[in-house]
Amino acid sequence: MKTNRAIWIPYADVMAALVLLFALLIIFFALKDEEEKIPSVDNNKTDILVPVSILVLDLYKELNASVENKYDKWGIRLLDDLTITFENPVVLFEQDSYLIKQEFEDILDQWAPVYFSIVTKDKYRNVVKEIKIEGHTARKSPVHNSYIRTVELSQHRARSILDYIMQTSYFKSLPLSGQKRLEYMVSANGFGYGRAIDDEYIPVIVSGNPISHKSRRVLFKIIIHSAGEDIVAHIKGI
Repeated sequence: MKTNRAIWIPYADVMAALVLLFALLIIFFALKDEEEKIPSVDNNKTDILVPVSILVLDLYKELNASVENKYDKWGIRLLDDLTITFENPVVLFEQDSYLIKQEFEDILDQWAPVYFSIVTKDKYRNVVKEIKIEGHTARKSPVHNSYIRTVELSQHRARSILDYIMQTSYFKSLPLSGQKRLEYMVSANGFGYGRAIDDEYIPVIVSGNPISHKSRRVLFKIIIHSAGEDIVAHIKGI
């Protein structure tokens, strides 16, 4: 019996060692399989490693640089939510018309290529969801004498801007993929006087203040993916 126990104990040790070895092999191949499932990082697309909050701040800074010191000349301003607003009605359209003034065409020729080259950068692909060109009026007029008529006018104005941009040499110089991307991202929207604002950019329906001439404006409004919404609320502190 003593001889049999002496043989059995080393045998048990060998079996335990084999079980441990098999367990280690299973873990090794499982980890290797998971490693192969992780996509490789393209060094040309390092934005996937950058927090969305940082990208939104970078986007704000680039947009700000595109309009810096041009308010007096163009009536253009960057708002805290990444919206670009053209708020000088004198350079936009004639009263009750949706034909773009020559002065505004000249502004779009200079600014739009810079703007779209920024918002369509690969680094912002996961930040910028869409871009809305918005037309707004200040109030009714003898010609457009109802809310719906002002919506129609502002819709025509937004569409005129979109149409003009897509006729520019900048847009036509883009590769087909770039043109299709802008067609997918950009829309034209008219709000009439429904979102009229006061001199502090607060909707008059909230503030109760008189309607400002700034209400007759054009916006290029960026809609961002939800991951970046929180940081937009805090941009004002920059």
